[in-house]
Amino acid sequence: MPPQVKWHGKAVADLIKKDVHHKLDAIGALLERDVKQKIGTPGPTKTNPAQPPSAPGEPPHKRTGALRRSIGHEVINDIVRVGTNKDYGYFLEVGTRKMTGPRPYLRPALDEASAKISTILGRPA
Repeated sequence: MPPQVKWHGKAVADLIKKDVHHKLDAIGALLERDVKQKIGTPGPTKTNPAQPPSAPGEPPHKRTGALRRSIGHEVINDIVRVGTNKDYGYFLEVGTRKMTGPRPYLRPALDEASAKISTILGRPA
């Protein structure tokens, strides 16, 4: 009887897809944590107006905590998304003509985590 060949392609592809999803979720959780840490510095509030606001180029300081609480991540179709559903989050990140400069917090967190992301993906940093 000739040797039998058994095809495991679908099972292997499913395992690879599950592994990729797990790694992307780990990257999203890492970035979510790092972004929240970046915007954790207290800023001026009604009860503590003496705290200085963030300067251009710095991450935004925490005032009410709404932006920080809104930061989340999701993995959809092998893409990880990290961000906020607050409209002003975008304007803080890129700035407006009325601001003295942007207060980036997403891009710097991604840049700083690049070595950790490479490790999660199994690539040399």
